[in-house]
Amino acid sequence: MDTPLISLAGLKKYYPSGDGRSLVLNHIDLDIARASMTVIRGISGSGKTTLLNILGGLDRGDEGRVRVGDALLDSMDFAALTRFRAERVGFIFQFHNLIPTLTVKENVLTGLEPIRTVTAQDHRRAEEYLHKVGLLEHAEKFPAKLSGGQQQRVAIARALIKEPQLILADEPTGSLDEDTGMRVFELLRQMQEEKQVTVVIVTHNPALGQHADQVYEMRSGHLHRAAQ
Repeated sequence: MDTPLISLAGLKKYYPSGDGRSLVLNHIDLDIARASMTVIRGISGSGKTTLLNILGGLDRGDEGRVRVGDALLDSMDFAALTRFRAERVGFIFQFHNLIPTLTVKENVLTGLEPIRTVTAQDHRRAEEYLHKVGLLEHAEKFPAKLSGGQQQRVAIARALIKEPQLILADEPTGSLDEDTGMRVFELLRQMQEEKQVTVVIVTHNPALGQHADQVYEMRSGHLHRAAQ
């Protein structure tokens, strides 16, 4: 049996609360297979974004083990976590965080800048990924000229250009209307299958779990397997 890409064991996370602390993630055990799509649903404040941030090395747990591939995140220092995020993880957020003074293609290329100097070959790769997300004809436009759904597709191309092991998406359709949101989700699924990348999406939208490989519910810091 293949080793899971992600393996969590006994993960706990506390945040300060009043005179003490509150338990945000309560003993999370989770395995996620390579080249799969996982959806984690939950209301605001349930802990799902905290979990995603820990998977991406943006935050640390207080107890337990976090492994992504061969990286043991809970034992890595700041510099190692920074390299891990730059080289292995593509992030997609609800608000796509495009740089307004850069063209669409230049925004896609920013996905590579933490890793290496951008080359002429990388420009061709950016165009390839813009073609995959249906935006090649907009490569020289600025983000303000695009719709919200188009901007989110640029963010997907930016996450994919470095061909990461893992894509983490935090409410990637939350700022879009229902039809556009489902098209963005279907594009993520298509890219996951074509590139064999592992995708983890956190969302409050129950519809996004219909075509995922596995769905979980986050409730008050506990993670439960959910029906799809």
